[in-house]
Amino acid sequence: MSPSARRVLFPAALAFAAAVAALADDWPQWRGPERNGSSREKGALGAWPPKKLWSASVGQGYSSVVVALGRVFVTGHARGEGDKGIDSVYCLDAATGKELWVHRYECSSSRKDKTAEYTGPRSTPLVSGGSVFTISIDGHLFCLDVSSGKVKWFQKLSKFAVEDGEMLYGFCASPAISGGKLLCYLNGACMAFDAADGKPLWRRKGGKPIWNGASPVIVEFGGKPCVVFGEEELVGVDVESGTKLWDYPLGRTAVATPVVSGDALFFSTYPNKGVCGVVRAAEGKAQPVWSNRQMQNYHVGAPCLWDGHLYGVDCARTEFIYSDDKVSALKCVDFATGELRWTEKGMGWAQVVAADGRLLIQRECGELVLAEASREGYKELGRAKALDGPAWAVPALSGGRVYCRSNAGEVVCLLTGPE
Repeated sequence: MSPSARRVLFPAALAFAAAVAALADDWPQWRGPERNGSSREKGALGAWPPKKLWSASVGQGYSSVVVALGRVFVTGHARGEGDKGIDSVYCLDAATGKELWVHRYECSSSRKDKTAEYTGPRSTPLVSGGSVFTISIDGHLFCLDVSSGKVKWFQKLSKFAVEDGEMLYGFCASPAISGGKLLCYLNGACMAFDAADGKPLWRRKGGKPIWNGASPVIVEFGGKPCVVFGEEELVGVDVESGTKLWDYPLGRTAVATPVVSGDALFFSTYPNKGVCGVVRAAEGKAQPVWSNRQMQNYHVGAPCLWDGHLYGVDCARTEFIYSDDKVSALKCVDFATGELRWTEKGMGWAQVVAADGRLLIQRECGELVLAEASREGYKELGRAKALDGPAWAVPALSGGRVYCRSNAGEVVCLLTGPE
């Protein structure tokens, strides 16, 4: 390379690095920047008790808050007459909670099956490249402009899933993105759309669907991105072509999103007769690493990954109850070996995220618990009431703030880092 070329590229590289660093504390998608429930932000959980900065009401729902480019994005629902109501996509100022724009459209309030009647959206928005992507329980797939909320493109996922039959809970999985392709899980299949214009690119079936809640994840496979999806089996598909690369039968339905570390994935199936474990995508197939019953996720999301260990709630024995404040236990499990490091009983259903060596545990009742992310044992640092439960959504960490959301639609912003 010539000296003149170096003079041009070196400042550009610095500018790119600075831009990446500036965005490093965003929480732009389901379960955070790496889709594993953790953030690399320093000092994100350094201040306790947390200070409430603002709150907002966004309507009923179970989708989580995402934070990007100084803005908060969250979806909610207002019931109307009959089975229909209004879904809303909110964009709020991350520092103040001020509403910047809102996009509304008609949508079902819940599924007609009364055993699955939970009002509002389940899928969490995704922010990438100046766009925010959202999915409703009816399969409305919107690409909205981050700045204005204007519709860039729209697709109805149900027209691509109709051959697979009725879905019990509707469209619940959160989209992923890789190589300019938006990846959506729909009723036993994964579909890729061009993120720029919404053009369908490929569709790959794989596995019998039930809940449509296990969101897809991206794994490196042979040096290329591979999207992994499925409920009764994990299926790995080449992101670029949609070609099936491997599959791995689970024997029982998985509801939680897999947790990725390199080319390995942690999975958890429906509890009580289910299992959890790690498989590694290598040499043209998925190979089992370990399997046990130490951390079965069902009513709560997948565990977070921090420093080679999984921290999350084992909610086995809660299959037929609709609220839990004492049965489920918080556990630490070694990702590489499956060894149980410690158990803290009586946590109830809870979502767990991690940053800077600490765990933030949001209990169903709306209480936040701060603890050390240590494999040596459970060390609690404090508790604080964040909002009124039930609260099932995964909290978001960004810019020294925590964003929590209740099922009823209250969103709170709490200062937990330096001002």
